[in-house]
This record gives sequence, C-alpha cells and structure tokens, in this order.
Amino acid sequence: SSVLAARTVATEVQEIVEREALYAYAAQVGDAYVLQGRAPVYVIPFGSEGTRVAVRHVMRGGMAAKPLVDRFLPPTRILTELMNAIRLRLGSVPTPDVLALITYPAGGPFRRADVMTRYVEGADLAAVLGDPRNDAQRRPILHAVARLLRQLGNTGAQHQDLNLKNILITADD
Repeated sequence: SSVLAARTVATEVQEIVEREALYAYAAQVGDAYVLQGRAPVYVIPFGSEGTRVAVRHVMRGGMAAKPLVDRFLPPTRILTELMNAIRLRLGSVPTPDVLALITYPAGGPFRRADVMTRYVEGADLAAVLGDPRNDAQRRPILHAVARLLRQLGNTGAQHQDLNLKNILITADD
C-alpha cells in the first residue's frame, strides 16, 4: 500500500494500514456513524484527541462502475481529489481537510483507494432545504450556496459528484 497522510495522523494511519485497509478498520469501529453514498462512509473518532474523521472507500461511477467497481489504473483519482482540495483551500473555498490518502494493490496494474477527511459537523443541503424549520432562512442559504459555487468555479476545481448531499451547511458560515 501507499500512504500519504498529514503529520497529525500519519503514525496511526500507517500502523492501521500495516494490518488492514483503513476503510475496513473504520467499518469495525463500534461507535461509527454511517453516511450513505455509493458506498457507506464511516465517521469515527480518530487519534488521541478523538477528532471525528470521515473514511470512505473510493468507488467508480459511470459506465466503468459495474465491471471495475472500485479498481483504478494508476494514478488513481485520489491525486486529482488532493489537488482539487489544495486548489479549493488556496481559493478560500471552505472544504474538509484531507488527512490521508491510501492506495492498495488490486490485482495486476489496478489499485483501490481510501480517503480520510476531517468530518464537518452540519447537514447536507438537501436535508437543510427539506426541513420546514429552515423556511425563513431559505433565501440566505441559497445565496450562500451561490457564493460557494461561484468560488468553486473561480478556482478551476472540478467536483466529480457535486450534488445537494455534497454541499454541507454549518452554523458558522
């Protein structure tokens, strides 16, 4: 396996990956919170401070999803994700911190990948807009989303799966 991790989590991530895939580890954490997407995303406490992180297994979309499921030819798309995260950060677009990227051999030239990000407490845009308690804030929320999408476009970053569930609303901003 190949591991790229932030200093704050590097030792623990490396120790886990020497035993098993990070995603498999996260799936076994007793108090994991599960988010649904193409595959479950596990939100778990991590590190000595118990920081909540989201661990997801990278899955294919589109026409290649059925035959290849989670296998990618190198370089896997996680490098593009990392570059987009850096581009967003430099463009002042609020985005979760990428804490670790791991690739694993998957037969022949193929690789599988896991990604760990800092978990953002909040709600996805679909849940916020669907909650009638937010009716009075709907217009300011939509204006904030429009600003966010404009910022995203200005950075030149491309989100491969931009949808209402991938836009998180927090009380901060």
